[in-house]
Amino acid sequence: MTANDDNPRVYPALGLSSFLLPPSSKKAGFSWKRWHTEIIEDWRWEEALDNQPDSNVAIVGGVGGLIIWDIDYQPLVDKVK
Repeated sequence: MTANDDNPRVYPALGLSSFLLPPSSKKAGFSWKRWHTEIIEDWRWEEALDNQPDSNVAIVGGVGGLIIWDIDYQPLVDKVK
C-alpha cells in the first residue's frame, strides 16, 4: 500500500506519526507532544482504529519536514491527487 490509498492503517508503516482525534474534531483532547518523536506501534494503531472507528486521524506535521494540507474542497482534493 502507498499513502495514496488513503488508508490510515498504513500510516505507521510509512513512517507517519499519527494519533486519533475525537469524532468530528480537529483538536486533540490531550497532549500530543510525544508524537513529535515517536511513531505508534502497528498493533496499537490497529487496535485504536478498531476500537474507535469514528475518530478522525491526525498526522503530526513538521517531523522529517512533512507538510500537511487540510483541504475540504473536493474539486481541489481531486486536482491535488
